[in-house]
Amino acid sequence: MKTIDGKRMKELLDRKQACAVDVDSKIDFKKSHILGATNIPYNEKNFIQKVEQSFIKKNENVVLCASKKLAPQLNKLGQELESAGFENVYQYQAGPADWKESDLNIQKQP
Repeated sequence: MKTIDGKRMKELLDRKQACAVDVDSKIDFKKSHILGATNIPYNEKNFIQKVEQSFIKKNENVVLCASKKLAPQLNKLGQELESAGFENVYQYQAGPADWKESDLNIQKQP
């Protein structure tokens, strides 16, 4: 699985060439997340099936992202997605602290 930095992730999202999957809990996702990201928590039952339902083609760029505390989960989940046939899986491990620095659009809870 490939890693991606914030600058490259922003480019892909701005061009609509990638889909972001935020694997944080629903509570953490509501507090702050990358605008346009889909929330599928890492411990969600049937995680792979839910990702499959969210995307039309398995050759789309899928970027897994999470808060720093869940960064270790990204590698495991990425491997599971690749085993399920997803061809272009990236992990963005920098987390929310890097979002602002990378100029990613953030949605925060009011």
